[in-house]
Amino acid sequence: MSEKEKIILVLGDVMLDTYIVGEHLGDSPEADVPLLRQTSTTDRLGGAGNVAINLRGLNLNPVLLSVCGDDAAGYLIRDICTYSGIESYIITDHSRKTTHKKRIVDAGFNQFLRIDLE
Repeated sequence: MSEKEKIILVLGDVMLDTYIVGEHLGDSPEADVPLLRQTSTTDRLGGAGNVAINLRGLNLNPVLLSVCGDDAAGYLIRDICTYSGIESYIITDHSRKTTHKKRIVDAGFNQFLRIDLE
C-alpha cells in the first residue's frame, strides 16, 4: 500500500473559523476603535478540521471524526468537508453548540477582534 493510499484518522475538536475581511479606514469618529469596511467573508475548518484540510492538501487521505452541535455552523462544517473531499464522521450532539470563532481582519489578515461562540 502506497503512502497516498493510507488512511489517516483525525480525531478531535472541529470548529468553524470565519474570517470577516475588511479594508481598514482608520479609527471610528465615535470611539477609539478601528473602522473597517467589510469586503469579504470566508469560512474554514478549524481545530482537527484544519489538520484534515492540511493532510488533504498533501494529497493524503484523512478521515475526520468529531462532534458538532445541531446548528448552522455544524452543518457548514459538514458541507466544507464534502466540498474539500474529506471523508468525515461527525456526531451531532443536540446539547451543545458547535465551536465557531469569528475573526475580523484586514486584507493582510491583521486581526482586530475575535468573537468565540461555544
